[in-house]
Amino acid sequence: MNTNTLNQQVITLAREVVVALGQHGHNLAATDLNNLINNLLSGNAQVQHEVLQNIRERCDVRWLGDLYMQGMTLKEWWGILEQLKTAAGRALKAI
Repeated sequence: MNTNTLNQQVITLAREVVVALGQHGHNLAATDLNNLINNLLSGNAQVQHEVLQNIRERCDVRWLGDLYMQGMTLKEWWGILEQLKTAAGRALKAI
């Protein structure tokens, strides 16, 4: 897959996480991740690399994974974050 396709997968998953964060009152985290999405869309390869690394870091169980998501088990939430982390990792390797 090419870089644009991989980045689009990251963006799609990240937007889903942004929505979930906003719905559960984690507005600062949602804004932070949304800003990273915008930077990924507008940046060159070096910026994209940095943004993808930042997204992967935020998917850690001690960062976004530590947030309470009402109506969602930790396993479900961590699974969503793991999907995003994996997609960001694949996109990183393609740069």
